[in-house]
Amino acid sequence: MKLFRKEGLIAICLCISLVAGCSAKDDKSNGSEATSETSASAPAETQPTEETVYVHGEDGYFSQIDNGISTPVQDQGYTPHCWAYATFDVLRLTNQTIYGEDIDPEAFDITDLRVLAYGEKDEGVRIMEGSNVNDVAGGSDMYITWMMTNGYQGYTVIENPTLVNCDISENEDDPLMTNAATLDQIKEMLRTKGALPIVLSGGAGRINYKDYALVNDDNSLGLANENGGIKESHVGHEALIVGYDDNFPKEYFGQYGHSTPSIDGAWLYKESAGETWGDGGYAWVSYESSFFVDGYIVLSQDYSKVLSYENSVIQGVNTGDKTTVANVWHDSGRLAAVGTYVGISDDLTDDLYGMKDEDDTITIKVMDEDMTEVLAEKTVTFDFDGYYVVELDEPVDVDGFSVVVTYSGNAPFESESLGQIRSSLEYYTTAEKGQTFIMIDGQWYDTSEASTSELLGIEEVLNNAGIKALFVD
Repeated sequence: MKLFRKEGLIAICLCISLVAGCSAKDDKSNGSEATSETSASAPAETQPTEETVYVHGEDGYFSQIDNGISTPVQDQGYTPHCWAYATFDVLRLTNQTIYGEDIDPEAFDITDLRVLAYGEKDEGVRIMEGSNVNDVAGGSDMYITWMMTNGYQGYTVIENPTLVNCDISENEDDPLMTNAATLDQIKEMLRTKGALPIVLSGGAGRINYKDYALVNDDNSLGLANENGGIKESHVGHEALIVGYDDNFPKEYFGQYGHSTPSIDGAWLYKESAGETWGDGGYAWVSYESSFFVDGYIVLSQDYSKVLSYENSVIQGVNTGDKTTVANVWHDSGRLAAVGTYVGISDDLTDDLYGMKDEDDTITIKVMDEDMTEVLAEKTVTFDFDGYYVVELDEPVDVDGFSVVVTYSGNAPFESESLGQIRSSLEYYTTAEKGQTFIMIDGQWYDTSEASTSELLGIEEVLNNAGIKALFVD
């Protein structure tokens, strides 16, 4: 295994999707062209004929492996669970980057993550009755983030920017998607936050072994429109990136008659198809390849309890430029932080995502149960849409309380149950009276009631808001 030394042969690559489900076993071929049948199942491969003379320089080059941050290469076999394998790696590599230590792999095995994504509260995204986890055709790292914001095995998600923008205005059946982060911002995240999940073309890329293990995806190069948008139908598999090289020669991607990118530079890519795939499970993919980078996932072990009424959030609702929402709890303890989502789209879709770029400023107020006395207050602005936990300046001792959040634009809600959303999965929500409220014209209205939705001019009952209360001992 050639672990990304600064000279010699290097890494490998695969295909991926935002709602991903594909098998990733090797499919070796001696020909230079992959058939459509081959591409649909796994990347074709050719054997190396020589080693490269290219040597990585110090400038414009970064590898987490070179910095002692790594995990064993996984092998998902012929399963549709690439999203769970990729998310597991992102969790571990991010934890190493930020805290200098790995999470306990026994507490976070792949089966745990797949089951976790379908919820322990028996609502949100869940496996349909009569199905099991192996029946599920695909998923998303967002499913796992949704559940882990409520805490799992002592870990809680505290930061997960959503770096994929979904714009359904052009075509609701095949929306355009774009990267919200710039190239430099993505590179900074790799250096300081850890690995990043990516969503790329399912089956279109070929892996070549001459000189370097490369992902050659002719169908992907230059696919984005003039605004950088890619059709959602183009992507179909999830993996991750763990480094980059600004000077990686574009000519290496033009081998065997493949298209040559217009610029140098490549991402260091990690696949879940075992160590026989690419260079020990790794490859390089051009900066110009059309794929989406999603956000890092930061965990914390600081919180002893998380109060939440929801397992996922799929719809944003607003009452104007500012929208004020509250959750009321009757618990007691030392409240230390508040978690919530920003940038949620107002489009309720079966795909269960839709973060949109807007003003991500929120004001948080911790109040008594009657929402009359302010116990703590904080205003925060975020660079990207996503989920964030905001620490209060000091923990507050509460015995029955409310958390009131004012959003710039949309407030996050579960909205109604959608029934089956894809193979063996359904979306199911519940809410009780007196849990979540929204302010309309200066008055509070219970969001579990259909009359509140009528006042807002929407058809769906909102159910619970995506607001969480985090406690410390």
